[in-house]
Amino acid sequence: DVDLGQLEQESCLDGWEFSQDVYLSTIVTEQDSGAYNAMKNRMGRKPALCLPAQWNLVCEDDWKAPLTISLFFVGVLLGSFISGQLSDRFGRKNVLFVTMGMQTGFSFLQIFSKNFEMFVVLFVLVGMGQISNYVAAFVLGTEILGKSVRIIFSTLGVCIFYAFGYMVLPLFAYFIRDWRMLLVALTMPGVLCVALWWFIPESPRWLISQGRFEEAEVIIRKAAKANGIVVPSTIFDPSE
Repeated sequence: DVDLGQLEQESCLDGWEFSQDVYLSTIVTEQDSGAYNAMKNRMGRKPALCLPAQWNLVCEDDWKAPLTISLFFVGVLLGSFISGQLSDRFGRKNVLFVTMGMQTGFSFLQIFSKNFEMFVVLFVLVGMGQISNYVAAFVLGTEILGKSVRIIFSTLGVCIFYAFGYMVLPLFAYFIRDWRMLLVALTMPGVLCVALWWFIPESPRWLISQGRFEEAEVIIRKAAKANGIVVPSTIFDPSE
């Protein structure tokens, strides 16, 4: 019998050749320019997607691939700690759009990652942005929507669109087999959200808590007009 644990193991000195039947490029097979050139000089020829020319995510470094997901959720954890505090300090709408920009921007910057370390640092920031805009949007929605819609929004509304995004993701990945181009496609919808700034109001509850009564009154009157409701003048009476 052979005890495989006693066998001498050799690292991937000459690298690996990766199949491109399914994906043209992933972060596992991504080229690191410095390592690639070093391997090219040592071998005297152009390597064919070999590991030393990649981000070293197989063999003794195969733990790095799942680590990316773990670090993403570290970002989610950090964002969940600070997002509520930020929205209380700077407003629900401001934090919502800033963190949407943060998620979109850092996701786009991942396209230009030169190495694994740069990729995962940006991924942590993406995680922080994702959970922060989720929390800010949830709070903003529950504060500006009426009672009849609030329950639907806080249960089905948020979850359905969240699930829809994950349903569409495999479709994008099916047609786009290069991870950089896939990130481009996934970040572009985030740019379209900029237009929502002019349609989503700040939370009147938050404005009132900050003593910004006139701004809150404008939003409430506009909402009342859109819903065909006459607002009782007493709710704007400072003595009340």
